[in-house]
Amino acid sequence: MLKTTQEAVSQYELLSPLLTGIYKEIQELSKKKPDTPLNTFKVKSINRVLEPIKEILKDEETAQFLDILDIDDIPTNSDVVLVLNQYQKAMDIFHDKYYGYNSRAGEYEWKTK
Repeated sequence: MLKTTQEAVSQYELLSPLLTGIYKEIQELSKKKPDTPLNTFKVKSINRVLEPIKEILKDEETAQFLDILDIDDIPTNSDVVLVLNQYQKAMDIFHDKYYGYNSRAGEYEWKTK
């Protein structure tokens, strides 16, 4: 049975809602102005969430598809939506892999070491 650490679960539970919130916000911006570049403050703020997520997922198969936003080459709203979507899906895969029904306990729980 595949298992993860309690630390990774704690980080997941902290960062997942933050990622979802950022994704929704940038997605709305992208609908209005897809080719508008983000400012450096937003890129740094987004990276503060992406970097620890990348660390959680470093040993997962999805890690190779996760990039941090480049502060020197400021991305557009639509570029960021693409990157955030990849992180969102990678987090979904992590959740599906390590969270499930424990028939002995009769409840859903994380599969931790």
